[in-house]
Amino acid sequence: MKLRINDTYRIESDSACLNYILIQNKAIVDKETELEKNIDVTIGYYGRISSLVNGLVEHRIKCTNDEVDTLKTIVSIVDELGKDLQQAIDSLNN
Repeated sequence: MKLRINDTYRIESDSACLNYILIQNKAIVDKETELEKNIDVTIGYYGRISSLVNGLVEHRIKCTNDEVDTLKTIVSIVDELGKDLQQAIDSLNN
């Protein structure tokens, strides 16, 4: 299974179909060439999709470049991820 959540995150299942894998597409600068390239970073392995969603929300909040200093900011991040997840699920149904 492969499910793209948004331009940054996607969900895959492992080869044994036992775990869900949360993967982040991240832009880095190659030290040798000084060129930007995209790499995939595994955020975590989860036995349940609900655990993956919790991990996604926590990762997004903890690793945001924006200042997270109010509950309103956290709610905004959760709402944004909720919309992204709903769009990804809707794309499966079409």
